[in-house]
Amino acid sequence: MKVSTEIDREKKRLFVRFVGRVTYSQVEEMILSSAKQGIVSYPLLIDARQVTIDLFPEDVNRLRDLLLDLSTKTEIGPTAVLISDDLSEQGTQLVGMVTKGLCEVRGFAERADAEQWLGWEAK
Repeated sequence: MKVSTEIDREKKRLFVRFVGRVTYSQVEEMILSSAKQGIVSYPLLIDARQVTIDLFPEDVNRLRDLLLDLSTKTEIGPTAVLISDDLSEQGTQLVGMVTKGLCEVRGFAERADAEQWLGWEAK
């Protein structure tokens, strides 16, 4: 799995692109790293259009628990996920449901729509 990250501290934005197989541990690492850097409150755009998700039902609960713990320490910014198929959309909707009240997570097919939802001007 390859990950590329772009942090814009001036505009308070975070962009992450995943390519390949993504596991819970890798998602957890990204979240904890963002928290450590003080950027977990930034609106986050994730490009997940070239990934295979390797998550299990218990991983979704672990993600919720991680975000619940993190939300007691800091605000968590909204997350827009660029997706490429119905299965990815269903997974994103599931994560959005279990993290409701902790952070907003929503899937998008088009980057411009995701950026608009996050409140970013078009690039």
